[in-house]
Amino acid sequence: MNAIQMVKNGDLKTSFRENLNVAEYKLKEAKPDILFGFGILGVLAGTVLACIQTAKAKEALKEHKEAIQGIEFEHTVDETLSDEAKKQAKKVKGKKLVTEYAHLSYKMLKIYGLPALLWLLGMSGIVDSHFTLKTANKTLLANSVAMQQAFDAYRQRIAEKIGAEEEQKVYLGAHEETIQVLEKDPETGEEKLVEKKADVFYAQPGSKYARNFTAATSDAFDIRSYADRYLEQRVDAINKDLELGIKRFYTGNEIMRMLGYNENEISDDFIDVGISGNARLVEKEADRRLMVTRLHGYERKYDHVHDRFVYEPCLRLDFNFYPLKGKI
Repeated sequence: MNAIQMVKNGDLKTSFRENLNVAEYKLKEAKPDILFGFGILGVLAGTVLACIQTAKAKEALKEHKEAIQGIEFEHTVDETLSDEAKKQAKKVKGKKLVTEYAHLSYKMLKIYGLPALLWLLGMSGIVDSHFTLKTANKTLLANSVAMQQAFDAYRQRIAEKIGAEEEQKVYLGAHEETIQVLEKDPETGEEKLVEKKADVFYAQPGSKYARNFTAATSDAFDIRSYADRYLEQRVDAINKDLELGIKRFYTGNEIMRMLGYNENEISDDFIDVGISGNARLVEKEADRRLMVTRLHGYERKYDHVHDRFVYEPCLRLDFNFYPLKGKI
């Protein structure tokens, strides 16, 4: 399609408007960085220019000092004169001094005017970038809250259709499969493969905060007692610390450690999220307590010894973490 045909169809105008909207959005998104960059350049340029002009300023001050000394010497008041003559002499001297100081101010303005203007423009750019970024963060936070509320409502609707338990499995990334599990016979102690249907948790979680607790990832994993005895005790201890103010907040990584997640398996994924006990900044009481959702299932691992995939008991834990910025 040629340009004339695009104009007739209105495609060229539409394309131009779309490109303009994209450019406007990108410019708005980059505005804080642009303002900060220009601000730094302005301050730097003003400072360098002021340093360069220092020699001229020293020369102007030297000339001013000599001029003042000349005026003082030239208009020394003769004590033999009458009071009226003395008054007139002091008046003339005062006018010359004021003129000289005004002349110095004008010289300094010429010397340092541009550097000062650049410095002030630079500082205003830096300050403006700060407030622009602050406003953008507030908008982003408001949008995040709205999105979370919409997502919670969506999950509620799905739960009403397929059941809360099934929805929870979908959310936590559980896939029901027929698997073969290596189990020990309680009587003979012999290991044998048992085929069963079970939930399998893969590495990619449905919830971004969900993690698998297995014998490899936990320092005290026991699929039969972990959820009831070991886990609940540590969750209660964390919540008691937050409630009593012993700890102002817990990061996700700290909580993972306290729950027994193996130190070698912990990364920096949860260093900026967690639970805050600050009632002033966290309105909902439920958000000031750690809540853990758990599902029993299996995790698939490759067994290099037997050259096959095996399924190990697994507990999928999900946490009510949120970004801690502005909440501690």
